[in-house]
Amino acid sequence: MSRQEIRLRRVRELVAAEGGLARFAERLGISNSQVSQFAGKNPTRNIGNAVAAKIEAAYGKPAGWLDIDDSAATNDADLVVRSADGTLHVIQMKAASRILSELDDASLSTALGFLQSLLKRQKEATAPEGGNEATDTPEVSFTVGRRSAPARRHGAK
Repeated sequence: MSRQEIRLRRVRELVAAEGGLARFAERLGISNSQVSQFAGKNPTRNIGNAVAAKIEAAYGKPAGWLDIDDSAATNDADLVVRSADGTLHVIQMKAASRILSELDDASLSTALGFLQSLLKRQKEATAPEGGNEATDTPEVSFTVGRRSAPARRHGAK
């Protein structure tokens, strides 16, 4: 399903929940004609980024919410992944998962080792003066082939 198809499906769900195009348009502060152009029975325009952002804001949804294909999710918990700063990361997490699932064991071990070192550096950079939060995340060992090896740090020899 394309991003435009996902946006159209989700907007139509909001329109139905709102009670129709007129109420939806009123909530957004735009004309019925404009809504009909992107969400009507035969839309003639795509839902652009500015309109998508306006819809998400009007409904109290996080940025990017209209682009999430939730058709395969079993419940809302399957969709919500937030970073420490509260931003939505569902799309990025799905893409990362897809990429990681395609790697062989050795490459996956290298990638995960790199991600652990990146997380450690990020925690060190944001840790309060005198604190050592970076050591709170244990280093994980991954199996590569028949032997167990610690995750290799990016740039380590």
